Amino acid sequence: WGGPDDIFRSTDGGKTWNAQETDTWEWVISIFFISKNIGWAVGEAGLMLHTTDGGQHWQPQSKVVEASLEGVFFLDEKVGWVIGEKGIIFKTVDGGQKWRLQISPVFTGLTDVLFLDQSHGWITGVGGALLATEDGGARWRAVPVGTKAILNRIIFPEAKKGRTDLGYIVGGSGTILYTEDSGLHWQPRRGPTSLGLWDIFKQGSELWAVGDLGIVLYSPDEGKHWETMESGVVQRLTGIFFTAPNQGWSIGKGGLILKFIP
Repeated sequence: WGGPDDIFRSTDGGKTWNAQETDTWEWVISIFFISKNIGWAVGEAGLMLHTTDGGQHWQPQSKVVEASLEGVFFLDEKVGWVIGEKGIIFKTVDGGQKWRLQISPVFTGLTDVLFLDQSHGWITGVGGALLATEDGGARWRAVPVGTKAILNRIIFPEAKKGRTDLGYIVGGSGTILYTEDSGLHWQPRRGPTSLGLWDIFKQGSELWAVGDLGIVLYSPDEGKHWETMESGVVQRLTGIFFTAPNQGWSIGKGGLILKFIP
């Protein structure tokens, strides 16, 4: 993703990237795939797109709001959530054909959404906002985390393996938070930067985080200690993902794509 109409796909391990047609001029902000072929994209002005062929074709879904949508998450082909400006939360149980508004306890911008199962979910947002639900979003509650910095990304990296106690959040002013008790308590980790962080990824015991001015942070021990890595760029880095220990990519402003070279 990247800007108006910008969705890119690689089928050769990142050697080349090809633009995919979306037939929209709105900014694409977030993309989520539940399988190789089935995915959703959301963006400004309530943009919602859906693909069933790996992004070769994107079909618009009916808008439910004109506000910017900042995050999307699906548990399966039917059940999913979108979040965005002014505390917006919507849920679908039919793959996005219809959406139902869920009540948010905050009215600030929301940035990321994640569910561990049908019941337990998390949302991050502006001003240190962290929301949790234990009933699929029928009720959301605010969770205090001790910071007013924007929280940009939340992960429970081993949830698919059945481990839901360990989670991480990154955000503005170099914020790094972690939990080891399934989110009952969130503790800060001291990092080497005060720059905003936008994404975090875990593989094994290693953690990677990226953010403003090309900052890349690395931890070899699940976040206990952090060091700064050289990225060679000064653009904001907004995403990072690894497919193997020595095979990772980061994306950033202006269509930037970086490949990790060990």
